[in-house]
Amino acid sequence: MLQVSECYVGGDLDRLVEGCRSLDIEQNNPFGGPDIYDWADSVRRTSGSGGWVTVASLYRRGTERKWMDDIAADLPEDFERVRLKAISPMPSVVVLLATFTLSNASSNALNDELNTNRYLRVENVGTGLLYHSAVHRKQAAIADERTRVREAASRWVARKFPGTITTDFKKQSLPAIEVITTKQAVPFTRHNVSDISIEEISRSLEDYRHLLSIDNEGDAYSSSYTPNWKVATHFRPHDDPWTIVCGHKLTDEELRSDGITFGGDYTDDHFIEQQFGGLMARWSVKCLIECYEGTIAQVRDDLARSPRTAATRWNVIKQIGQNALRTATIDSLEQASKLLSDTIFDATIVSREVGKWVSDDRRWTYELDEYKQVYDWGDGQVDELFFDKMLRASLEDSAEWFGETVPLLRSELELRTSIESTAANFRLQQIAMMLAILAIVISVVAIVLQG
Repeated sequence: MLQVSECYVGGDLDRLVEGCRSLDIEQNNPFGGPDIYDWADSVRRTSGSGGWVTVASLYRRGTERKWMDDIAADLPEDFERVRLKAISPMPSVVVLLATFTLSNASSNALNDELNTNRYLRVENVGTGLLYHSAVHRKQAAIADERTRVREAASRWVARKFPGTITTDFKKQSLPAIEVITTKQAVPFTRHNVSDISIEEISRSLEDYRHLLSIDNEGDAYSSSYTPNWKVATHFRPHDDPWTIVCGHKLTDEELRSDGITFGGDYTDDHFIEQQFGGLMARWSVKCLIECYEGTIAQVRDDLARSPRTAATRWNVIKQIGQNALRTATIDSLEQASKLLSDTIFDATIVSREVGKWVSDDRRWTYELDEYKQVYDWGDGQVDELFFDKMLRASLEDSAEWFGETVPLLRSELELRTSIESTAANFRLQQIAMMLAILAIVISVVAIVLQG
């Protein structure tokens, strides 16, 4: 399973509605509750936040429809089905959650990369065997396959329902949660190398944590509601693409209960939505805030650079007026002003709403589990780290940073623009005086020549 999400700020919500119309999604919601059109109109009209609304369930055109309410659509070949839901966690932001069910061919391709032994070479060493494994090649093959599938889902959502992240910030990959169900390994469980013989070290390092490139950079968290599931991520600022990986090893009982086929508990899109939808909505808002932070930081860096000196204004007479009024400094200020003005309104509103959202315990914990990691330091001291609390603290810091930085940038831009405008007016007066003096000189010369 794969979940990707897109955010819609302000007027961008119209593109979500238009995408629903282009797919012929009915106005009468067969799933019960309001349809997406009435719901979107209510969000815009009342500026209120609310719970989830089911948008539609789509299956790939040309394949067998497994559910009566599914609508045929042109899905990428990697996916056989996608469920669409939306939520408005705060008045100005709507999050679209797309839960993709991978086709058998796509899921088997990733499974083959995870479990293949074609990168393994075995040699006889005395009375035993020595395993040599090109882990980096296997790791690269897995990364390529995961990236390809994520980008296929992102492109489909961006094409059908273009939103703020893909349209305004030109991101190729949307925020994603990858759900990996395994049978042969325990996801994200690190081996204790000291307890493994030398012959087994190279092979044992090929656990899923290492192969998914999160063995040394991320930590695994579990929830009390789903203790067998592990959530792992690179929790680093400005991580792109933004991806959370969820993994689960099926027990013997789950295998017997048909948990790995379509409709099974642990690969059913309803189950994935319920367990990870709340986390995905918050993860998406974090990614949206990072996009705004990047734009604001670019303006700040542009203002911090030393202005360039205007080049040779007096070499060509016809460029005197232009260069006097249009210097590199004025151009850079105008670019910074445009960049800030395009972002400042939405960024300010969203950051303020995020600040209120994360400070409200009831709203923040709505449909969100506590994802806890217990870290044993080996000396009797045990730390409990909570992923959801780290995510909350990150958003709190971002909202505070916006509140402090944006007013400073706005006032600095206004001050510099005023100074440059005054300087340009002074240069214009200088030119006018020079032209007047030149006219007087020409008149004098003409009188002298006539005399």
